[in-house]
Amino acid sequence: MKKAGPPEARPAGRRRLPEEERRAEILRQAADYFAQHGFSASTRNLASSLGVTQALLYKYFKSKNDLIEKTLEAAFGGSMDQSPWLDAGVPLEQSLHRFYKRFVAGSSEPRMRLFIRAGLDGHSWPTRRGNTLTGRLFLPAIAALRKAASLPGLEEQPAMRGERELVMMLHASMVFLGIRRHIYGMPMPSNLDDVVSLYVRTFVEGALPAIRRLHEAGEESLKVTLLAPLPEEPAEAISSDRRRTSNR
Repeated sequence: MKKAGPPEARPAGRRRLPEEERRAEILRQAADYFAQHGFSASTRNLASSLGVTQALLYKYFKSKNDLIEKTLEAAFGGSMDQSPWLDAGVPLEQSLHRFYKRFVAGSSEPRMRLFIRAGLDGHSWPTRRGNTLTGRLFLPAIAALRKAASLPGLEEQPAMRGERELVMMLHASMVFLGIRRHIYGMPMPSNLDDVVSLYVRTFVEGALPAIRRLHEAGEESLKVTLLAPLPEEPAEAISSDRRRTSNR
């Protein structure tokens, strides 16, 4: 009778992660996958690229749209913090510089691609993100500009379209830094903090006379009063006709 040899070693299997860690890892990898392939990519292919089963995805997420929403929330911060993003206790230029220094530092290729693809794929996230920006960034910046320009506060006179367009110019310049860097692959300055400082300083110096002129004799189309930002809707409240991504 042949003597039995030592037991054959088994290949090491995938480490079993706690549920929250597994969910976070799926979201991190899903962000990279959707950034490259768009939100129309199937969850079957996504699961295959992640090395998991499609059934596991649906264990953690109710639907493909739920997975997309949670991926975007994880990538962009979600809607948990309802406070303004500017520090009202410091001068506006310093507060804007502090905010946009973090904003530019947090820019990455997956985030830029996710945001652009969300718009191209007809997802509602960019619209809702714009509403968030208005409530937490643009309106506080408008209020600070008015105070510095000795103009009525927002409680006396609601914000006007032209004022939002004014502060959106600064934000758009910061977003375009990310596009140049991560989408176009253009050579960038070695110290982006200096670029942020240049943009913010130039904005504040020009915005004060601009906002005064707007209040004195601005174009009527720019004097239209803005509606208050809508509450941030949960994903489930968005009508299905605004969702164009496949649930396959």
